[in-house]
Amino acid sequence: MKKSVLIDTSSAILLFKSGWMVPLMENYRVGTGPAAFREMTVADYPGASAFLQWQQEQRLVLHPRCSPALSIETDRRNLDPGEHECINLFLNGTGTFVVIDDGPGAAFCRREAIPYVNALLIPRLLSPASVTARTDVQAAMQRIYASGRYAPWILEYALTCPPEDLAFFLP
Repeated sequence: MKKSVLIDTSSAILLFKSGWMVPLMENYRVGTGPAAFREMTVADYPGASAFLQWQQEQRLVLHPRCSPALSIETDRRNLDPGEHECINLFLNGTGTFVVIDDGPGAAFCRREAIPYVNALLIPRLLSPASVTARTDVQAAMQRIYASGRYAPWILEYALTCPPEDLAFFLP
């Protein structure tokens, strides 16, 4: 059985643009909520038609909106609707972890001890640990970094964090 992960809009678009969304869906049961899905499928956004197709093919699971979890309501103003929804789905037991790239959402996850990774780590999670693969993974991570808005320390951590820090997130 594949692990169930929840993804927000910015992470999904970054992974689409870098070619890592399909491998993510092949290795995990990827889901999102209605607000994030609406954001992903805005006409002319990168991947909009692909996200619609994947949802129709049930490769991208559209979870129904759920009741707000109490702990998230106090910090809601710092999260956009898609982030709020993905975290809320997690807090209501929907996924194993969250893929989130926006700063306020990641900060909330750290503060509340919600397991999360950002899009930069997906190539590391999905690639073997061989020397050849490591070079390809670093190149993939650099492409994602160039497309996103990351502080340099986030890329440094993604490149150098110990494998044991990622063990929980492996497929």
